[in-house]
Amino acid sequence: RLKLDLPKYQGPTGLIGVLHERFEREHLPSISLRVGVPRYLLNAQHPKSSAALLRKLELVLGVPTRHAELYEEIHRWSELHDAAVEGDEQIANFVKMLESDFDRLSQIEIPTADDLGAQLEQFLREQPDENPEK
Repeated sequence: RLKLDLPKYQGPTGLIGVLHERFEREHLPSISLRVGVPRYLLNAQHPKSSAALLRKLELVLGVPTRHAELYEEIHRWSELHDAAVEGDEQIANFVKMLESDFDRLSQIEIPTADDLGAQLEQFLREQPDENPEK
């Protein structure tokens, strides 16, 4: 109904994961919206990610978020980013590596915890019994 993807992440979680689990136990609907930000930016603002998050929030809530107002800032930020990257070969290579890693990793199908558990159980069943009963 909201056109949101189910989360694919499985691993350590923080407060959001704890809240979602508690809400689920109480039969309370909940969602969380996340957006990717290049990790090399650290704490810098990233207007493209902000606009993407606001756009999705607008779809979910049905309330205007004025995300289109960020497009000029996105363009300006992109020009500054590109100029900074082009001006430093080491940074340019680092950014290319990160983009390549992201593209490659986003194509990988990650098994679910249930799939991994089933594979582990199958592996253990196939192991020879080291202590056969006499």
